[in-house]
Amino acid sequence: MDRSAAHRLLLAETRRELGRERDLVLWLNAKGQKVGDQFRVLPGLTRGSCDLLGMLAMPVRDFDTSVPFLCARFIALEAKTGTARGVRKGKSDDDQKLFMELVRSKGGFAAYFSTVEEARACIERARRGESS
Repeated sequence: MDRSAAHRLLLAETRRELGRERDLVLWLNAKGQKVGDQFRVLPGLTRGSCDLLGMLAMPVRDFDTSVPFLCARFIALEAKTGTARGVRKGKSDDDQKLFMELVRSKGGFAAYFSTVEEARACIERARRGESS
């Protein structure tokens, strides 16, 4: 299986598995596709944005009244399926790092994953209030 096919499969499996989580929604952020020698640009958020973007429902309480309500936390997950090993499989470019830093700086959660289990662990960390 080539790298792009493995990447697509990882994204599909992750969305299928994590799609069962009642407090989470994830969308595929389609950014481009190589067709032969040509690269075709598809709609996407921005350069460097993560493969999966979504919202995690976070129960909170109003400070004054203690009334519970839901707040959504922005989630950004980047799949890495390459064979190179650094911090994660695959290569992370400067635009991806910048996007993830921006998400974290505004209270969101951003992380890399290379398996469905790692993606699930990312969501557990997000639920605990961690930023990556």
